[in-house]
Amino acid sequence: MKTSKILSTIILTTALTLGACGGNNNDETEENVPNGTIVNPEEDNLVDENPKNEYSFTNFDLHIDTPDNTDGIVAQYNVESKEAIYSNMHAATSLQGDAAYAVLQPIFLELQPMKVMSNEEIIQRVVSAFEVDEYTKFDLEIEYPDGEIKTYNDENQ
Repeated sequence: MKTSKILSTIILTTALTLGACGGNNNDETEENVPNGTIVNPEEDNLVDENPKNEYSFTNFDLHIDTPDNTDGIVAQYNVESKEAIYSNMHAATSLQGDAAYAVLQPIFLELQPMKVMSNEEIIQRVVSAFEVDEYTKFDLEIEYPDGEIKTYNDENQ
């Protein structure tokens, strides 16, 4: 009985040791670079132009008045503080924090790259992305990563 417990313990210990010491069974090609880090060549071809920010801005502040509501759409997001606010009076939605970010994130990804666009194109794309059919006043302020702040305004009477 004592021998079987010892034998069981040795087999279990051996199996765990071999499992923990197993080699890298990754079939992907890797290569060593001079500083000793391992790089996957397929991933190395991807260029991340702005690694700290997935958007083309650092601050986004949108207010759209519709014929029925002043501030019918409000969307605010600060990349650094990760503070988000989204309200849509037509959809009876008022969100803050993570819930607001969850709504805004796909819209922001759709709008890129914004800085190179004309004012008219930005307004048209933002109105389309936020699904606004008609507006009376459009105010958007964007701060870009280089610190430049651009304001986009339009009024329809």
